[in-house]
Amino acid sequence: MKNVLQIILIIIPLLSNAQFDFDDKDWENKTIGFGCGVGGSMTDLTVEFHFLFSTKDFDGIKKKLESKIPGEKFLASFTLEKLKKKKELDLTESELKKINEIKMLTELVPVCSGCTYWKTVPINELWNKKHPIYKSAESWFKLYYKMNYKNK
Repeated sequence: MKNVLQIILIIIPLLSNAQFDFDDKDWENKTIGFGCGVGGSMTDLTVEFHFLFSTKDFDGIKKKLESKIPGEKFLASFTLEKLKKKKELDLTESELKKINEIKMLTELVPVCSGCTYWKTVPINELWNKKHPIYKSAESWFKLYYKMNYKNK
């Protein structure tokens, strides 16, 4: 009985934090997530960028720099900066300036990772290389870059 009580006391706090305000936000359309929920699936926003990245739709990605959705701004600037470093495309001075502006923004972005990590964070925090979303974005980029660009 003691073990059952201990397990219940461990599980209850986890359940209360998991997706704590999912219904209060527009998570599905605006959230950056590379492995969310029990199934570890990408959010719609991330799937959209996955498609743009995989099909090499650079113009589509560049257009997202001007988006009203903060998550799109982050993913666009992140992806374009990585592609520039890999010498897959050239960016204009105005595009580079816009990317630098996005890096400083404090607009809030809903993010998720796993079952219990659902938060809103400023865009500028997502550029911290230790942030779980930055790490996930980097892993995502490396994997799909290898699959879609290395084998030209």
